[in-house]
Amino acid sequence: MPSTRSCRRPFLILLIGVIICGLAAQLFVYSPSIQSSSVRVTSNTHHLDTSSVAQESPERAATFCPSLPGIDDILVIIKTDATNAHKRLPIHFNTTLSCTQNYKIYSDFAEVVDGHQVHDALDGIDAGIVDTIPEFDYYRRLKEYGREGIRPEDQGQDSPASNLDKWKFLPIVEKAYRAQPSTPWYAFMEADTYLSLPNLLDYTSRMDHHKPQYVGAQMQIGDDVFAYGGAGLIISNTAMRRVVTRRRERLAEYDSFTAGHWAGDCVLGKTLADVGAGLLWAWPNFQGDQPFAIDYGADVFDKHLWCHAAISYHHMEPEEIDATWRFEQSWLKQSGNASMLHASVFEHYILPEVERIAKSADAAQWDNWSDGDTHNVNESGSARIKDQLLQCRSICIKIKDCVQYKVSSGECTISTKPLLGRPAPDGGTQSGWILKRFGALLKKQGSCSKPQWIT
Repeated sequence: MPSTRSCRRPFLILLIGVIICGLAAQLFVYSPSIQSSSVRVTSNTHHLDTSSVAQESPERAATFCPSLPGIDDILVIIKTDATNAHKRLPIHFNTTLSCTQNYKIYSDFAEVVDGHQVHDALDGIDAGIVDTIPEFDYYRRLKEYGREGIRPEDQGQDSPASNLDKWKFLPIVEKAYRAQPSTPWYAFMEADTYLSLPNLLDYTSRMDHHKPQYVGAQMQIGDDVFAYGGAGLIISNTAMRRVVTRRRERLAEYDSFTAGHWAGDCVLGKTLADVGAGLLWAWPNFQGDQPFAIDYGADVFDKHLWCHAAISYHHMEPEEIDATWRFEQSWLKQSGNASMLHASVFEHYILPEVERIAKSADAAQWDNWSDGDTHNVNESGSARIKDQLLQCRSICIKIKDCVQYKVSSGECTISTKPLLGRPAPDGGTQSGWILKRFGALLKKQGSCSKPQWIT
Protein backbone atom coordinates (compact mmCIF):
# COMPACT_ATOMS: atom_id res chain seq x y z
CA MET A 1 0.00 0.00 0.00
CA PRO A 2 1.44 3.42 -0.86
CA SER A 3 2.30 5.69 2.01
CA THR A 4 0.26 8.89 2.15
CA ARG A 5 1.86 10.66 5.06
CA SER A 6 4.29 13.03 3.32
CA CYS A 7 2.06 14.29 0.54
CA ARG A 8 -0.50 15.49 3.05
CA ARG A 9 1.63 18.24 4.53
CA PRO A 10 0.14 21.67 3.81
CA PHE A 11 3.34 23.35 2.70
CA LEU A 12 5.28 23.35 -0.51
CA ILE A 13 9.02 23.69 -0.90
CA LEU A 14 10.12 24.80 -4.32
CA LEU A 15 13.36 23.19 -5.32
CA ILE A 16 13.27 24.73 -8.72
CA GLY A 17 14.83 28.15 -9.04
CA VAL A 18 13.39 29.94 -12.02
CA ILE A 19 16.67 31.34 -13.24
CA ILE A 20 18.03 32.34 -16.63
CA CYS A 21 21.47 33.89 -16.98
CA GLY A 22 22.52 36.61 -19.44
CA LEU A 23 25.37 37.08 -21.89
CA ALA A 24 26.41 39.88 -24.21
CA ALA A 25 26.23 39.20 -27.94
CA GLN A 26 29.97 39.33 -28.39
CA LEU A 27 30.39 36.50 -25.88
CA PHE A 28 27.69 34.25 -27.30
CA VAL A 29 29.61 31.51 -29.12
CA TYR A 30 26.87 28.93 -29.60
CA SER A 31 24.19 31.09 -31.20
CA PRO A 32 24.65 32.16 -34.81
CA SER A 33 24.00 35.70 -35.90
CA ILE A 34 20.34 36.52 -35.46
CA GLN A 35 18.33 39.68 -35.41
CA SER A 36 16.69 40.64 -32.14
CA SER A 37 13.06 39.66 -31.87
CA SER A 38 10.54 42.36 -32.65
CA VAL A 39 8.05 40.94 -30.18
CA ARG A 40 6.93 43.77 -27.93
CA VAL A 41 5.27 44.13 -24.56
CA THR A 42 2.74 46.95 -24.35
CA SER A 43 1.07 48.49 -21.34
CA ASN A 44 -2.24 48.95 -23.07
CA THR A 45 -2.72 45.21 -23.60
CA HIS A 46 -1.16 44.00 -20.35
CA HIS A 47 0.51 41.24 -22.37
CA LEU A 48 3.10 40.59 -25.00
CA ASP A 49 2.04 42.22 -28.26
CA THR A 50 2.75 40.30 -31.45
CA SER A 51 1.39 42.88 -33.86
CA SER A 52 4.91 43.83 -34.94
CA VAL A 53 5.81 40.22 -35.76
CA ALA A 54 5.06 38.97 -39.24
CA GLN A 55 2.25 36.43 -39.38
CA GLU A 56 3.40 32.91 -40.15
CA SER A 57 2.41 31.81 -43.63
CA PRO A 58 1.45 28.16 -44.32
CA GLU A 59 4.62 27.84 -46.38
CA ARG A 60 6.77 29.04 -43.47
CA ALA A 61 5.05 26.68 -41.04
CA ALA A 62 5.66 23.80 -43.43
CA THR A 63 9.35 24.70 -43.51
CA PHE A 64 9.66 23.97 -39.79
CA CYS A 65 7.25 21.07 -39.29
CA PRO A 66 9.18 18.53 -41.43
CA SER A 67 12.30 19.34 -39.40
CA LEU A 68 10.90 17.52 -36.36
CA PRO A 69 12.07 13.91 -36.73
CA GLY A 70 10.46 11.60 -34.20
CA ILE A 71 7.41 13.79 -33.67
CA ASP A 72 5.13 10.73 -33.73
CA ASP A 73 7.16 9.16 -30.92
CA ILE A 74 5.75 11.66 -28.41
CA LEU A 75 2.12 11.94 -27.35
CA VAL A 76 1.53 15.47 -26.04
CA ILE A 77 -1.09 15.57 -23.28
CA ILE A 78 -2.71 18.84 -22.19
CA LYS A 79 -4.62 19.06 -18.91
CA THR A 80 -7.16 21.82 -18.42
CA ASP A 81 -10.60 22.46 -16.91
CA ALA A 82 -13.93 23.78 -18.14
CA THR A 83 -13.37 27.23 -16.66
CA ASN A 84 -10.21 27.78 -18.72
CA ALA A 85 -10.54 25.58 -21.80
CA HIS A 86 -11.98 28.15 -24.20
CA LYS A 87 -9.57 30.84 -23.03
CA ARG A 88 -6.35 28.86 -22.99
CA LEU A 89 -6.61 26.03 -25.52
CA PRO A 90 -7.13 27.81 -28.88
CA ILE A 91 -3.70 29.46 -28.92
CA HIS A 92 -2.01 26.04 -28.74
CA PHE A 93 -3.70 24.85 -31.93
CA ASN A 94 -1.96 27.63 -33.85
CA THR A 95 1.39 27.51 -32.03
CA THR A 96 2.77 24.71 -29.84
CA LEU A 97 0.59 21.99 -31.40
CA SER A 98 0.64 23.30 -34.97
CA CYS A 99 3.36 20.88 -36.08
CA THR A 100 1.95 17.70 -34.55
CA GLN A 101 -1.31 15.80 -34.71
CA ASN A 102 -0.27 13.46 -31.91
CA TYR A 103 -1.91 15.00 -28.85
CA LYS A 104 -4.78 14.47 -26.42
CA ILE A 105 -6.63 17.04 -24.31
CA TYR A 106 -8.18 16.13 -20.96
CA SER A 107 -10.44 18.21 -18.74
CA ASP A 108 -13.24 17.87 -16.20
CA PHE A 109 -15.76 18.30 -19.02
CA ALA A 110 -16.02 16.65 -22.44
CA GLU A 111 -16.55 19.16 -25.22
CA VAL A 112 -15.20 20.37 -28.55
CA VAL A 113 -13.06 23.52 -28.55
CA ASP A 114 -12.31 25.09 -31.94
CA GLY A 115 -12.90 21.75 -33.62
CA HIS A 116 -10.65 19.80 -31.23
CA GLN A 117 -11.99 17.09 -28.94
CA VAL A 118 -11.53 17.59 -25.21
CA HIS A 119 -11.95 14.39 -23.20
CA ASP A 120 -13.43 13.96 -19.73
CA ALA A 121 -10.58 12.77 -17.50
CA LEU A 122 -12.86 11.83 -14.63
CA ASP A 123 -15.58 9.72 -16.22
CA GLY A 124 -13.93 6.52 -14.98
CA ILE A 125 -13.77 7.52 -11.30
CA ASP A 126 -15.80 5.29 -9.01
CA ALA A 127 -19.39 6.57 -8.71
CA GLY A 128 -19.23 6.29 -4.93
CA ILE A 129 -16.39 8.83 -4.90
CA VAL A 130 -18.05 11.19 -7.37
CA ASP A 131 -21.33 11.12 -5.49
CA THR A 132 -19.99 11.60 -1.97
CA ILE A 133 -16.73 13.59 -1.96
CA PRO A 134 -17.41 17.37 -1.85
CA GLU A 135 -14.59 18.10 -4.31
CA PHE A 136 -16.81 16.57 -6.99
CA ASP A 137 -19.73 18.98 -6.42
CA TYR A 138 -18.45 21.16 -9.26
CA TYR A 139 -18.01 18.11 -11.52
CA ARG A 140 -21.55 16.93 -10.82
CA ARG A 141 -22.86 20.36 -11.80
CA LEU A 142 -20.95 20.14 -15.08
CA LYS A 143 -22.42 16.73 -15.76
CA GLU A 144 -25.95 17.95 -15.08
CA TYR A 145 -25.93 21.45 -16.58
CA GLY A 146 -22.93 21.54 -18.91
CA ARG A 147 -21.11 24.86 -19.23
CA GLU A 148 -24.19 26.63 -17.88
CA GLY A 149 -23.34 25.06 -14.53
CA ILE A 150 -20.08 27.01 -14.20
CA ARG A 151 -20.14 29.72 -11.53
CA PRO A 152 -17.74 32.68 -11.15
CA GLU A 153 -16.30 31.19 -7.97
CA ASP A 154 -15.40 27.94 -9.75
CA GLN A 155 -12.15 29.32 -11.18
CA GLY A 156 -8.91 30.60 -9.71
CA GLN A 157 -6.68 29.36 -6.93
CA ASP A 158 -8.27 27.25 -4.22
CA SER A 159 -11.49 27.11 -6.25
CA PRO A 160 -13.77 24.14 -6.97
CA ALA A 161 -12.06 23.59 -10.33
CA SER A 162 -8.53 23.74 -8.90
CA ASN A 163 -9.42 21.55 -5.90
CA LEU A 164 -10.78 18.88 -8.24
CA ASP A 165 -7.64 18.96 -10.38
CA LYS A 166 -5.69 16.46 -8.26
CA TRP A 167 -8.09 13.70 -9.29
CA LYS A 168 -7.17 14.01 -12.97
CA PHE A 169 -3.51 13.00 -12.93
CA LEU A 170 -3.64 9.22 -12.56
CA PRO A 171 -6.77 8.77 -14.71
CA ILE A 172 -5.15 10.85 -17.48
CA VAL A 173 -2.05 8.65 -17.36
CA GLU A 174 -4.20 5.57 -17.80
CA LYS A 175 -6.39 7.07 -20.53
CA ALA A 176 -3.38 8.33 -22.50
CA TYR A 177 -1.56 5.02 -22.23
CA ARG A 178 -4.57 2.96 -23.26
CA ALA A 179 -5.20 5.31 -26.20
CA GLN A 180 -1.62 4.83 -27.45
CA PRO A 181 0.05 1.93 -25.60
CA SER A 182 3.06 1.73 -27.92
CA THR A 183 4.11 5.39 -27.96
CA PRO A 184 7.70 5.75 -26.70
CA TRP A 185 7.19 9.03 -24.80
CA TYR A 186 4.32 10.89 -23.14
CA ALA A 187 4.70 14.65 -22.56
CA PHE A 188 2.34 16.26 -20.04
CA MET A 189 1.63 19.99 -19.89
CA GLU A 190 -0.93 22.45 -18.54
CA ALA A 191 -2.95 24.78 -20.74
CA ASP A 192 -0.78 27.70 -19.56
CA THR A 193 2.49 25.87 -20.30
CA TYR A 194 4.71 26.73 -23.25
CA LEU A 195 6.37 23.63 -24.69
CA SER A 196 9.18 23.75 -27.27
CA LEU A 197 8.62 20.64 -29.37
CA PRO A 198 11.93 20.95 -31.27
CA ASN A 199 13.89 21.00 -28.02
CA LEU A 200 11.72 18.29 -26.47
CA LEU A 201 12.38 15.98 -29.43
CA ASP A 202 16.10 16.64 -29.23
CA TYR A 203 15.95 15.87 -25.53
CA THR A 204 14.06 12.57 -25.74
CA SER A 205 16.31 11.38 -28.55
CA ARG A 206 19.09 11.25 -25.95
CA MET A 207 17.18 8.92 -23.60
CA ASP A 208 15.91 5.34 -23.65
CA HIS A 209 12.13 4.94 -23.46
CA HIS A 210 12.56 1.25 -22.63
CA LYS A 211 13.76 2.31 -19.19
CA PRO A 212 11.34 3.61 -16.50
CA GLN A 213 12.02 7.31 -17.10
CA TYR A 214 10.26 10.18 -15.29
CA VAL A 215 11.65 13.63 -16.06
CA GLY A 216 10.76 17.20 -15.07
CA ALA A 217 11.48 20.26 -12.92
CA GLN A 218 11.86 19.08 -9.36
CA MET A 219 9.60 20.15 -6.50
CA GLN A 220 9.15 18.77 -3.00
CA ILE A 221 6.30 18.29 -0.56
CA GLY A 222 7.48 16.80 2.70
CA ASP A 223 9.72 13.88 1.83
CA ASP A 224 8.41 13.44 -1.71
CA VAL A 225 10.26 14.92 -4.68
CA PHE A 226 8.24 15.04 -7.87
CA ALA A 227 8.00 16.84 -11.21
CA TYR A 228 6.11 20.13 -11.14
CA GLY A 229 3.16 19.64 -13.48
CA GLY A 230 3.02 23.25 -14.64
CA ALA A 231 6.56 23.10 -16.00
CA GLY A 232 5.71 20.08 -18.11
CA LEU A 233 7.06 16.58 -17.60
CA ILE A 234 7.77 13.46 -19.64
CA ILE A 235 7.27 9.78 -18.87
CA SER A 236 8.61 6.85 -20.85
CA ASN A 237 6.44 4.04 -22.16
CA THR A 238 7.86 1.59 -19.65
CA ALA A 239 7.09 3.85 -16.69
CA MET A 240 3.57 4.56 -17.99
CA ARG A 241 2.83 0.85 -18.30
CA ARG A 242 4.01 0.19 -14.76
CA VAL A 243 1.91 3.00 -13.29
CA VAL A 244 -1.24 1.93 -15.13
CA THR A 245 -0.81 -1.68 -14.03
CA ARG A 246 -0.13 -0.82 -10.39
CA ARG A 247 -3.00 1.64 -10.12
CA ARG A 248 -5.44 -0.82 -11.65
CA GLU A 249 -4.31 -3.52 -9.20
CA ARG A 250 -4.64 -1.19 -6.18
CA LEU A 251 -7.30 1.24 -7.34
CA ALA A 252 -9.02 1.74 -3.98
CA GLU A 253 -5.70 2.44 -2.27
CA TYR A 254 -4.66 5.08 -4.81
CA ASP A 255 -8.09 6.69 -4.76
CA SER A 256 -7.75 6.98 -0.99
CA PHE A 257 -4.24 8.33 -1.45
CA THR A 258 -5.53 11.02 -3.82
CA ALA A 259 -8.36 11.98 -1.50
CA GLY A 260 -5.90 12.52 1.35
CA HIS A 261 -3.91 15.44 -0.03
CA TRP A 262 -4.05 18.33 -2.48
CA ALA A 263 -1.28 18.06 -5.13
CA GLY A 264 -2.00 15.82 -8.10
CA ASP A 265 1.52 16.05 -9.48
CA CYS A 266 2.76 14.80 -6.09
CA VAL A 267 0.30 11.88 -6.36
CA LEU A 268 1.72 11.03 -9.77
CA GLY A 269 5.31 11.33 -8.60
CA LYS A 270 4.70 9.12 -5.56
CA THR A 271 3.01 6.50 -7.76
CA LEU A 272 5.93 6.54 -10.18
CA ALA A 273 8.34 6.11 -7.27
CA ASP A 274 6.28 3.11 -6.15
CA VAL A 275 6.98 1.40 -9.49
CA GLY A 276 10.69 2.20 -9.52
CA ALA A 277 10.61 5.29 -11.73
CA GLY A 278 12.46 7.91 -9.74
CA LEU A 279 12.50 11.50 -10.92
CA LEU A 280 15.32 12.81 -13.11
CA TRP A 281 15.79 16.38 -11.89
CA ALA A 282 15.61 18.24 -15.20
CA TRP A 283 15.77 21.88 -14.12
CA PRO A 284 16.93 24.04 -15.88
CA ASN A 285 15.70 22.46 -19.13
CA PHE A 286 12.17 22.60 -17.69
CA GLN A 287 11.11 25.93 -16.16
CA GLY A 288 8.29 26.77 -13.76
CA ASP A 289 7.75 30.40 -14.73
CA GLN A 290 7.63 32.80 -17.67
CA PRO A 291 10.81 33.69 -19.58
CA PHE A 292 10.47 37.31 -18.40
CA ALA A 293 10.16 36.33 -14.71
CA ILE A 294 13.28 34.19 -14.46
CA ASP A 295 16.37 35.27 -12.52
CA TYR A 296 19.07 35.81 -15.10
CA GLY A 297 22.03 35.88 -12.77
CA ALA A 298 22.29 32.86 -10.46
CA ASP A 299 23.19 29.18 -10.43
CA VAL A 300 21.07 26.51 -8.70
CA PHE A 301 21.91 22.92 -7.77
CA ASP A 302 25.43 23.45 -9.14
CA LYS A 303 23.97 23.99 -12.61
CA HIS A 304 24.66 27.06 -14.73
CA LEU A 305 21.37 27.74 -16.48
CA TRP A 306 22.68 29.84 -19.35
CA CYS A 307 23.76 27.15 -21.82
CA HIS A 308 20.91 24.72 -21.15
CA ALA A 309 18.25 24.27 -23.79
CA ALA A 310 14.85 25.73 -22.91
CA ILE A 311 12.06 23.15 -23.15
CA SER A 312 9.20 24.74 -21.21
CA TYR A 313 7.80 27.78 -19.42
CA HIS A 314 4.75 28.13 -17.18
CA HIS A 315 2.15 30.73 -16.11
CA MET A 316 1.89 31.92 -19.70
CA GLU A 317 -1.06 33.95 -20.94
CA PRO A 318 -2.28 33.08 -24.47
CA GLU A 319 -0.71 36.24 -25.89
CA GLU A 320 2.60 35.33 -24.27
CA ILE A 321 2.50 31.80 -25.67
CA ASP A 322 1.90 33.28 -29.11
CA ALA A 323 4.75 35.77 -28.79
CA THR A 324 7.18 33.17 -27.46
CA TRP A 325 6.26 30.74 -30.23
CA ARG A 326 6.84 33.43 -32.86
CA PHE A 327 10.20 34.18 -31.32
CA GLU A 328 11.12 30.51 -31.43
CA GLN A 329 10.08 30.24 -35.07
CA SER A 330 12.22 33.26 -35.89
CA TRP A 331 15.09 31.75 -33.93
CA LEU A 332 14.86 28.41 -35.74
CA LYS A 333 14.74 30.05 -39.14
CA GLN A 334 17.63 32.45 -38.60
CA SER A 335 19.83 30.02 -36.65
CA GLY A 336 19.43 27.07 -38.99
CA ASN A 337 17.31 25.08 -36.53
CA ALA A 338 19.81 25.43 -33.68
CA SER A 339 18.54 24.51 -30.23
CA MET A 340 16.95 27.43 -28.40
CA LEU A 341 19.03 27.94 -25.27
CA HIS A 342 18.16 30.10 -22.30
CA ALA A 343 20.98 32.25 -23.62
CA SER A 344 19.13 32.58 -26.92
CA VAL A 345 15.95 33.64 -25.15
CA PHE A 346 17.68 36.24 -23.01
CA GLU A 347 19.95 37.74 -25.64
CA HIS A 348 17.46 37.94 -28.50
CA TYR A 349 14.08 38.14 -26.75
CA ILE A 350 14.31 39.52 -23.20
CA LEU A 351 17.26 41.89 -23.30
CA PRO A 352 16.11 43.87 -26.37
CA GLU A 353 12.73 44.32 -24.72
CA VAL A 354 14.28 45.51 -21.46
CA GLU A 355 16.30 48.06 -23.43
CA ARG A 356 13.22 49.24 -25.30
CA ILE A 357 11.06 49.60 -22.19
CA ALA A 358 13.83 51.36 -20.24
CA LYS A 359 14.12 54.02 -22.92
CA SER A 360 10.40 54.50 -23.53
CA ALA A 361 7.35 55.93 -21.80
CA ASP A 362 6.22 52.38 -21.05
CA ALA A 363 8.51 52.36 -18.00
CA ALA A 364 6.05 54.75 -16.35
CA GLN A 365 3.47 51.95 -16.32
CA TRP A 366 5.65 48.94 -15.69
CA ASP A 367 6.48 46.51 -12.89
CA ASN A 368 9.87 44.90 -13.50
CA TRP A 369 9.35 42.66 -10.48
CA SER A 370 12.34 43.93 -8.53
CA ASP A 371 12.31 41.93 -5.31
CA GLY A 372 15.36 42.98 -3.29
CA ASP A 373 15.83 45.54 -0.50
CA THR A 374 13.19 48.21 -0.02
CA HIS A 375 13.65 51.90 0.82
CA ASN A 376 11.24 54.67 1.77
CA VAL A 377 11.30 57.42 -0.87
CA ASN A 378 8.48 59.45 0.65
CA GLU A 379 10.68 61.11 3.26
CA SER A 380 11.37 64.14 1.05
CA GLY A 381 7.67 64.88 1.05
CA SER A 382 7.30 64.54 -2.69
CA ALA A 383 4.14 62.72 -3.68
CA ARG A 384 5.12 62.63 -7.36
CA ILE A 385 6.03 59.10 -8.39
CA LYS A 386 8.41 60.52 -11.00
CA ASP A 387 10.48 62.22 -8.29
CA GLN A 388 10.36 59.10 -6.16
CA LEU A 389 11.65 57.06 -9.10
CA LEU A 390 14.64 59.40 -9.45
CA GLN A 391 15.40 58.93 -5.74
CA CYS A 392 15.10 55.18 -6.18
CA ARG A 393 17.49 55.26 -9.12
CA SER A 394 20.03 57.15 -7.00
CA ILE A 395 19.77 54.48 -4.32
CA CYS A 396 20.31 51.73 -6.88
CA ILE A 397 23.33 53.47 -8.42
CA LYS A 398 25.03 53.64 -5.02
CA ILE A 399 24.76 49.84 -4.64
CA LYS A 400 27.39 48.11 -6.73
CA ASP A 401 25.40 45.12 -7.99
CA CYS A 402 22.02 46.81 -8.37
CA VAL A 403 20.76 46.60 -11.95
CA GLN A 404 17.12 47.63 -11.66
CA TYR A 405 14.56 49.30 -9.40
CA LYS A 406 10.88 50.17 -9.10
CA VAL A 407 8.64 52.49 -7.08
CA SER A 408 5.17 51.69 -5.81
CA SER A 409 3.20 53.46 -3.05
CA GLY A 410 6.23 55.48 -1.99
CA GLU A 411 8.40 52.39 -1.61
CA CYS A 412 11.57 51.84 -3.65
CA THR A 413 12.53 48.24 -4.34
CA ILE A 414 15.87 47.39 -5.92
CA SER A 415 17.25 44.18 -7.40
CA THR A 416 20.50 42.60 -8.51
CA LYS A 417 18.55 40.34 -10.91
CA PRO A 418 17.73 41.54 -14.43
CA LEU A 419 14.03 40.90 -14.94
CA LEU A 420 11.62 42.17 -17.57
CA GLY A 421 8.34 41.87 -15.68
CA ARG A 422 4.93 42.92 -16.98
CA PRO A 423 2.95 46.11 -17.60
CA ALA A 424 1.30 47.91 -14.67
CA PRO A 425 -1.35 49.91 -16.54
CA ASP A 426 -2.77 51.67 -13.48
CA GLY A 427 0.37 53.82 -13.30
CA GLY A 428 0.91 52.99 -9.65
CA THR A 429 4.21 51.24 -10.34
CA GLN A 430 7.11 52.64 -12.33
CA SER A 431 10.37 50.89 -13.13
CA GLY A 432 13.90 51.54 -14.27
CA TRP A 433 17.09 49.67 -15.15
CA ILE A 434 20.80 50.56 -14.97
CA LEU A 435 21.53 49.30 -18.47
CA LYS A 436 25.25 50.13 -18.40
CA ARG A 437 25.68 47.57 -15.63
CA PHE A 438 24.22 44.73 -17.66
CA GLY A 439 27.48 44.22 -19.53
CA ALA A 440 29.46 43.29 -16.42
CA LEU A 441 26.66 41.02 -15.27
CA LEU A 442 26.49 39.26 -18.62
CA LYS A 443 30.22 38.67 -18.92
CA LYS A 444 30.09 36.41 -15.86
CA GLN A 445 28.02 33.86 -17.72
CA GLY A 446 30.64 32.52 -20.10
CA SER A 447 30.07 31.26 -23.64
CA CYS A 448 28.16 28.23 -24.91
CA SER A 449 29.90 25.78 -27.24
CA LYS A 450 26.87 23.44 -27.36
CA PRO A 451 23.46 22.94 -25.74
CA GLN A 452 23.38 21.39 -22.29
CA TRP A 453 20.82 18.74 -21.34
CA ILE A 454 20.06 17.05 -18.02
CA THR A 455 20.18 13.32 -18.85
